[in-house]
Amino acid sequence: MNRTDQSPEVVLTRIKYWIKYTLCSGWHLRRYLISGLGIFVSIQAYLLRDPVLGILAAYFLYQAITNTGCFGRSCYTPLKNPQHTDGEEQAVCTKIKKSEP
Repeated sequence: MNRTDQSPEVVLTRIKYWIKYTLCSGWHLRRYLISGLGIFVSIQAYLLRDPVLGILAAYFLYQAITNTGCFGRSCYTPLKNPQHTDGEEQAVCTKIKKSEP
């Protein structure tokens, strides 16, 4: 059997590595605060039996776990392609020939 890069084992390994990397790196004060707020709101949602607070808690915990979203003055989503971090964008040009009638 020929294994490719898209085999389920390789995909699961990449997902496990991404989850481990995301959970174990990049923790800072703002991320601790948002996770604490998410835990606090989730406890309150459970005690008050309030589904709206539960959704809000899930939103805060998602932001803390994945290190995405806006909190405070900064918005941050991780770069998918960190090779082009110098601010330069690559332009794609296409020539269009004018057709004669």
